[in-house]
Amino acid sequence: METKKPYPPLILFFDETCGLCETALLWIARKDTEKRLYFAPLSGVTAKSLLQAKYFELDAALFFEKGNIFVGAAALFRALRHLPGIWRYIGYFPGWVLMPLYRVVASFRKKVPFSRKEIPQERLLP
Repeated sequence: METKKPYPPLILFFDETCGLCETALLWIARKDTEKRLYFAPLSGVTAKSLLQAKYFELDAALFFEKGNIFVGAAALFRALRHLPGIWRYIGYFPGWVLMPLYRVVASFRKKVPFSRKEIPQERLLP
């Protein structure tokens, strides 16, 4: 009998068709020198296993933290809390304050070109 491997406690879900999302994800991966965060595409198996259907309709970044889901700007700021240095403290800024700006940026996010750099494979979930 095959045993299911548990998912990592910190997963940032991203839209793999979005150049801005990819750029943000690569920036976060570089800053995450402790390698605490994992990344998974919204169209992948991990997202389908962990997220309810309502989250796929939001068109926003999602952060899974020990069973809780954070959306949009709140997701990004929550992820920052797990980075070392000053970023950890910036992560405590209330994401809801920047949600209107997040929505404006999200409206043109797919027009940003891809960086063509690779996401760290050791932290990329299916």
